[in-house]
Amino acid sequence: MNTSMKIFQLLEYKDFYGEEKSLNDAIKLIEGIPSVTLLNYISGFMVHSYLHDNDDNTGKIQFELVSSLLNKCSERTRQLWVKIVTKFEDGTIDPIFVWGLSNLHFYDLIFTNYNNLISRDLETSEAKNVFDAYLIINQLVNTQTTVEEEIDFDNKNEDEIRDFVVAKLMYQRDYMSSLDFRNQVERGDAFFNYIKAHKKYAEFGVKYLLNKGVSNFEEMFRTLLVIFTQSFGNGSNVERRQLIDLSESVKHNFINLDFIKSLCINNYINSYKRDVSFLSIRNRFLYQVSQHKFLLLNINFLYDHFFNSHVFAFHNYIKKETR
Repeated sequence: MNTSMKIFQLLEYKDFYGEEKSLNDAIKLIEGIPSVTLLNYISGFMVHSYLHDNDDNTGKIQFELVSSLLNKCSERTRQLWVKIVTKFEDGTIDPIFVWGLSNLHFYDLIFTNYNNLISRDLETSEAKNVFDAYLIINQLVNTQTTVEEEIDFDNKNEDEIRDFVVAKLMYQRDYMSSLDFRNQVERGDAFFNYIKAHKKYAEFGVKYLLNKGVSNFEEMFRTLLVIFTQSFGNGSNVERRQLIDLSESVKHNFINLDFIKSLCINNYINSYKRDVSFLSIRNRFLYQVSQHKFLLLNINFLYDHFFNSHVFAFHNYIKKETR
């Protein structure tokens, strides 16, 4: 089995235009573009690149995703793309455009500059603007793992180099695709069953779940699993979709729509603030498009709602209730 990892370079604005740009430049580029249109593109990047951070299909998926923008751009922009990526033809390093952490920073860009314009597809000039804005975001993401020049690797031992590199890359690794799905479900099941059987915590557990709009954790898990299967189907890339239609599940009373809505970010956009942990999106990883249609913004944050997020949330709930 081949367990080797390829080396990728996240393409940024300077690679294409020879200069760096600021976040304010990215903000100007997306002005006048419907926010829901941007969310559809970025959530699409997330869904289709999931589990393809570093595998045999990475190059193919990256090409398809960047083409969703470039195919709407002018021939000049497409030729510029070809010119840049052909510099990597020796195969030592592969260029990539879409990255998980970049998607989250682009969500920041959208929600802090949100508009209520009606959804529509991108015009030619707008497609290039989104392409350029994403390159600027990539530039900012790359600086988060830039190794300072004053670090003298020649005079450091292996352990010192490892500790430095791990610390630098840990932040990025946290936002790569997670394979933790089954583990999260099993731990979540054990966690809530423990609470249910505990004399001290059982009552808090019931109230905690009711506060989330569900009568028991099984109902919550079933609803989350429906979101996952609606988005990823049988796991093949062809069937993946960021826009989830829950009409049938609601019709047959199979999911809890109130709980679904509690996971939506819509009502919190006006107070949205950037933070390094993306807490707003962690807690509300859905965007409601219509009555029963939702965009899935991040799959890792969906996983967290089976176990990880409840560890801290339940602790805080008990503290609040026992003051």
